Amino acid sequence: MVEFGDTIRPEHSAAVAKLTKAFDEAALPGVREVVPTFRSVLVQFDPDATSEAELVNAIGAEIAGEAQRETRTFSIPVCLHGEMAEDIDEMAAELAMPTDDVRAGIVRSRLQVGMFGFAPGFIYLSGLDPSLELPRRKSPRPPMPKGSMIIAAGMAGFSPAVMPTGWYVVGQTAVELWRPKQTPKTPFEVGDYLQVVAVDEATIRELTMDPTGGVEELRS
Repeated sequence: MVEFGDTIRPEHSAAVAKLTKAFDEAALPGVREVVPTFRSVLVQFDPDATSEAELVNAIGAEIAGEAQRETRTFSIPVCLHGEMAEDIDEMAAELAMPTDDVRAGIVRSRLQVGMFGFAPGFIYLSGLDPSLELPRRKSPRPPMPKGSMIIAAGMAGFSPAVMPTGWYVVGQTAVELWRPKQTPKTPFEVGDYLQVVAVDEATIRELTMDPTGGVEELRS
């Protein structure tokens, strides 16, 4: 386990993304799985094939922070209205702010993929606008639709499947978040930035026919 800190911070996320990318590209013998989180990287390896010392030597530059990973930014269409944003009014009431201000806060957030977890393709995002921070629900709500954007505990997320949640459902995307028959299996990597683009319900329904779901990489 390589730990970069004990909090969710951009510099920790950058270090995690950098190290994860290094392990993925190096494809070192004996490495079984590399699991990134917001602040650490778990490297599972076969001790009969390699050792911790050998791995540290092979990826030493990344651990020392010498190498850089090119970050990518994507726009992702999300409907923040109507039935696709089931809880956005409730969330606004909890925050004592107009619903349109919640939508504006989502759009101006610089969201970063911090980790995948809970379910295959489930994306945890940091970088949520501070005005939108509120605790999780006291009890789970009914299952949310596939592609739901959710918010709670200072984080945002996108769900790849229908499932219950203790977060607030504030929107929906047409992006296929888990693609088990493709490589890579997810459209994003740890460290990528996502810029929410607000669209209407009709656009999301149309984008379900688009293999990309309307995602575009933004070039500087």
